[in-house]
Amino acid sequence: MSPPRSKLLRLLATASLATLIGAGLVWAQEPPIPGAPVGLGEPSDFPRTAAEDEVWLLYQEDKLLSARRKVEELLADDPDSIVGHYIYGQVLRRAEASLPKAMKELGRARELYERRYQPTVVNAGQTPWALHREILYAGQAAAGELERHEYQLQLLDYHDSLYDPRLTAEHAWPLMLLGRFDEARKYAEKASASTDPFQRSLGRNALCAIEGEAGTRSERFDACLEAYDNAAQAARGDDPFAHPDQITSVTVHAYNAALAALSVLRPDEAERLALAGATRIEFTPANPWRFLLRLYLDQGRGSDAVSALREMQAWRRKQPPNLRE
Repeated sequence: MSPPRSKLLRLLATASLATLIGAGLVWAQEPPIPGAPVGLGEPSDFPRTAAEDEVWLLYQEDKLLSARRKVEELLADDPDSIVGHYIYGQVLRRAEASLPKAMKELGRARELYERRYQPTVVNAGQTPWALHREILYAGQAAAGELERHEYQLQLLDYHDSLYDPRLTAEHAWPLMLLGRFDEARKYAEKASASTDPFQRSLGRNALCAIEGEAGTRSERFDACLEAYDNAAQAARGDDPFAHPDQITSVTVHAYNAALAALSVLRPDEAERLALAGATRIEFTPANPWRFLLRLYLDQGRGSDAVSALREMQAWRRKQPPNLRE
């Protein structure tokens, strides 16, 4: 039996003070690895077993539980499998949110790869560079989630020393969190002018966050709204049947813009933006219903707040484990 509405509203008000007020800006969803590096051609093939092929296919099909079971068997038979350690790290990160263990596995995959292939600027084209880039990208993402921002920057710099296109926008967020705002702004502005759509999106997202950290409310709203408008325009070309992690990131930009709208005392615009972000499911911690719950409670809109709470929990249940909290 559902609790009485009056009791539910009291619980909502109490919970909002602890978990909702003061929500911060959110980094855009992790994009796929950019296209083939300039001048490197196709990744070289490399010796691999049938077991590695099976694990790789399960992971690519997002069958993470099956991939976990198979990859444990693979690593028991072949403890030096590069593919095995990479897939195990990604499963731990994405399916279980076990970040320290994931970081260890991804680090082992990188160690084994670099020991075997010894990649340099000169020989990168003769190595299976796509696998290396996947390992480095996953490693820097996990480092950021663990708040190891200096190490995250080291991985990004190492990637960019070998491969193009560079991960320009990805530098901005850890630099900002380290308080290196001028450097962060330069990377974000450069990414915003990129021809790569993912870099542009992440760059604008970072500019929005940087203005928020700087406390410039009007500039923050302008930057966040521009990021949202550009993302919404790009999303018009998305396949309506695509998987949530294969579509243009819009919700996170809408969420950040809604927060910025509140900072300039525009609650109606904030509600419009948050509702726009709630029109489809994306894999992101930026739950638009969490924002709307807080807004409705602040405005004394009890019935809307109850509905938003239900939607907030439904949204959360649809997220992968590493994005639910």
